[in-house]
Amino acid sequence: MSAVGLATNAWLGVVRKDSGPRTAVSTTVDKRIEIGAAVFSLPDSKEANTTSWALEGGRICVFTGFLFNTENLRRELGWDEERPCASQAEIVLAGYKHWGDGVLSKLEGVFGLAIWDQAKETLLCGRDPMGLHPFYYSLAGGELIFSWDSETVRLHPKVPRDLNRVVLAEHLNYRWLKQEETFFQAIRRLPGGYGLRFARGRIEVFRYWDPAPPGRPVNWVTREELEQFPALLRKSVERTMKYGPIGIFLSGGFDSISIAAWASEIAPNRNWATPKAFSLVFPEGKFSEEPVQKAVAQTLGFPQRFRYMTDYVAGRGLLGRLLDLAGTCPVPTTDVFKPPYLDLLRMAKSDGCDIVLTGEGGDEWLTLTPAYAADLIRTGNFIELTRLLKTILRCWNLPTLPAIRNVLWTNGLRMLLRDWGWRNMPKAALYRRRRLIPKAIPEWLAPDPALRRELVERFENSDREIRKDTFYFMGMREFLAHPLLAMTFEERFYRDRLAGVPTLHPYWDLPLVDFLMRTPPESLNSGGRSKALVRKAMVKRFPGLGFENQKKLLATRYCRDIYRNEGPRIWEELGPARQLAELGVVDLDRFHGILPACLRSNSQTALHRIWHGAFVEAWVRIYQ
Repeated sequence: MSAVGLATNAWLGVVRKDSGPRTAVSTTVDKRIEIGAAVFSLPDSKEANTTSWALEGGRICVFTGFLFNTENLRRELGWDEERPCASQAEIVLAGYKHWGDGVLSKLEGVFGLAIWDQAKETLLCGRDPMGLHPFYYSLAGGELIFSWDSETVRLHPKVPRDLNRVVLAEHLNYRWLKQEETFFQAIRRLPGGYGLRFARGRIEVFRYWDPAPPGRPVNWVTREELEQFPALLRKSVERTMKYGPIGIFLSGGFDSISIAAWASEIAPNRNWATPKAFSLVFPEGKFSEEPVQKAVAQTLGFPQRFRYMTDYVAGRGLLGRLLDLAGTCPVPTTDVFKPPYLDLLRMAKSDGCDIVLTGEGGDEWLTLTPAYAADLIRTGNFIELTRLLKTILRCWNLPTLPAIRNVLWTNGLRMLLRDWGWRNMPKAALYRRRRLIPKAIPEWLAPDPALRRELVERFENSDREIRKDTFYFMGMREFLAHPLLAMTFEERFYRDRLAGVPTLHPYWDLPLVDFLMRTPPESLNSGGRSKALVRKAMVKRFPGLGFENQKKLLATRYCRDIYRNEGPRIWEELGPARQLAELGVVDLDRFHGILPACLRSNSQTALHRIWHGAFVEAWVRIYQ
């Protein structure tokens, strides 16, 4: 098991309690900058090529990441085209001088930033709208410590390093309640689309981007506006390609293939290098997409390299390799395929790629939010409900009965009944919630009485939001605010840092997300097929590959076999979960007592629990 911590070169900011009489700017050799109450320690520019900083008139801006709309910002600021090219931090600082805190809503990209204004004695921090770039902070003794890197904040001498037991316990139980919470008790996460204002010892966290404010009319995309989609997708791909030679994670699905198709047209038009394809190949059979991956790369003229899953299940196994990465991320790993994708990134770096594009986000924004079923049942639109169910069965490799149950019950009647109960009979709904506690909080979890009481209280008060508009948009808001989404982005980010190559995701680009969220459901599922906005174009671009009838491949059965075959070996290597037991998070005997039953089960959740618990234990041992 690896004990390697996060290999970062991050900037660190501290705003002290009082600025005192000192307001002058002080810059030392190690790039320590002081302006009154604010102290910034900046990274070595040679190692931080996505970080820039700007200093002017008692204000400092530190920016990390990618700003996609620099040209638009320059025009809005009235900058002459002949004006020398400014750094991203200089553009953001100029925007702050022009728009104040409103600058955050003007930025499009993947970033974390901090601006200190000495005249106002105010700090403004922000994270990109989607939350693709991490940002963390801690309030210790009245001082604010902040960085885009969790480890940099955690290692500050004033920040307590205690683990967050309640978040660990809920993570083990597949419950995630608050996106701002992290696995460290003293460290908070700034959610995507939020800003932070800190002045005179007081923190204010505010939302600067809300894609679907509850209770407001939806500005639905019209039939005529739908014609803008190809241009929007092209723009999203193009502005993620401008940072250097690119690679593409090419699977056999529409999402990555559509990104690759646009990249193949953009590169020669801009005299950019031909993109390179990097593909993960599953064993032959229902999970393999290798023929499609090769055919697409050959059609587009992309050089292509592969990693094979058979190489990862051999020897120590996929989970064994994953265990070695336990200390490389501030969250316990949830991505079982991290080792092969890490190797693909390293392969891309060795082949000269500065950026790797992915199709991530396509599943989320080109398909319907499942909660749409509740709206259809509520309005009695059973014809459209039938179409929805048929589309799901036609386009996803799902067993029929579980798919029907998921649509009609899980995302249909159950949501309606829960909303009705909290709205009309809150006492009865709370009574029922309390009766569910034995099932919701198993006996092996939280033997420590204080921790268990906290879990019970949080469970009783969770998930009680009353619908303010449609279930469809409520589902989108809940998805964007879900802690697991933030953790997934952070895990991807730190994986990329380890490989030395960032991944960018055109389907998570702000203008495209805004457009797709407002696209009517019937347009997303046009013709009785999901992903209709790209399906027809891909059928035309790649005839003969069967895209008109392609189903989404789910590797759940493949993963179940891995969990069953490799899970016991992981626990043999680790030994008992003593660290979690010492924290009072698990009862050691009861927890290990359920593992044999999990191993015999065909349930994805039960089998997943075998390695999930092991990796939380491994992570805790490193960071405890």
